[in-house]
Amino acid sequence: MKIGILAITKGGRTLATELAVQLPEATLLPMSDTVAATLAAAWPQYDAFICVMATGIVVRGLAPLLRDKMSDPCVVVLDEQGRFVISLLSGHLGGGN
Repeated sequence: MKIGILAITKGGRTLATELAVQLPEATLLPMSDTVAATLAAAWPQYDAFICVMATGIVVRGLAPLLRDKMSDPCVVVLDEQGRFVISLLSGHLGGGN
């Protein structure tokens, strides 16, 4: 599974970097202009996304990209400390759970 990891804050980048080291199939994605632009550019290339940021930011960035549960990659959202995780998209079919 090819995983893209995104983070927008310094604390989030710290956790994202740790995750990228622990997950050999993961890539820490460089942020382009916005979360939405970064997701749109990476969307067709990845099977899963780990987003270390507020869920609302991710939802707004994903909205225009969504097609159906059979083809959308899974998306998991974490807080900066990695204490809370939300399987936001494609939990069952995409492997987010």
